[in-house]
Amino acid sequence: MTCVDWYVAVDVGNTAIKVVIADAVQNAPEQSDCNNSGYPQQTFLWEDPAWIDSLCGWVHHQTGGASSSWWIATVNHAASGRLHQSVAATFPDAAWMELCHQQVPMKVDVDFPDRLGIDRLVGAYAASLRFPVPVIVVDAGSAVTVDWVGNDPSGQRVFGGGAILPGIRLQHAALASGTEGLRRTLHDLQDQDRQVESRPNTPFAPAKNTVDAIRLGVLAAVAGGIERLTDDYALRLNSDGDGEIRGQIATPQLVLTGGDSPLISALLRVPHRCAANLVCLGLLDLARRQCQKAGGRLK
Repeated sequence: MTCVDWYVAVDVGNTAIKVVIADAVQNAPEQSDCNNSGYPQQTFLWEDPAWIDSLCGWVHHQTGGASSSWWIATVNHAASGRLHQSVAATFPDAAWMELCHQQVPMKVDVDFPDRLGIDRLVGAYAASLRFPVPVIVVDAGSAVTVDWVGNDPSGQRVFGGGAILPGIRLQHAALASGTEGLRRTLHDLQDQDRQVESRPNTPFAPAKNTVDAIRLGVLAAVAGGIERLTDDYALRLNSDGDGEIRGQIATPQLVLTGGDSPLISALLRVPHRCAANLVCLGLLDLARRQCQKAGGRLK
């Protein structure tokens, strides 16, 4: 059995690739720590044609080229395949683990488990280790997923399904493409979004032009959708089979992750927590779990 020095967790999404690196020698931080302050981390965008070289170069800089084990959650297998080729060339001794559903120790209660995005399952697993269950996990990226994690009668963690909404930029693009004369760029909208992040809980006011009206509608739809789903999931938790409420209503923990989570956090009017790069944290949890089962740091 060969030891490794670093774990490299990679979340391959539809618009970005998130990478978090952990020293395999040091003990893991407390699982309740969701700020990732001790981990080198970086995001690489698809729009950069050199993203693979940039990613491998950054990891090499962080690790000094030392031995590494790469743990991958991908919803884009063509892209992760290209990355695998580059990793094999740049890090010849690196191990590569592209996760499938069976490798995540969590029960899945959905109609078609094999069709569930592995990122949703790994994020749910990570949340279940860091927050009291039941927990609602919102991953805000190209799409916004609002997923339920509960317990079965034996106390085992269960991914219970969820909802998928179009993400903020996807909705902006869809509405802008169908609006004649729209000249405001997405960059301008992102500048306004950063202003919202700096002034959380500001009430929505009627927009005075088409661009701002689109932006207002998108933000209200996403925030309102999350709040509505959170309420309905809580009702499900507290009701019996006939829909009757059982005693005092318990509120599940709401957790936000994903690239747009800071913006959505500023909009929500319900209590919640933020956990950056939750999928990557779940990958690191699984890497350490496998190594503990094997009795050492695996390659």
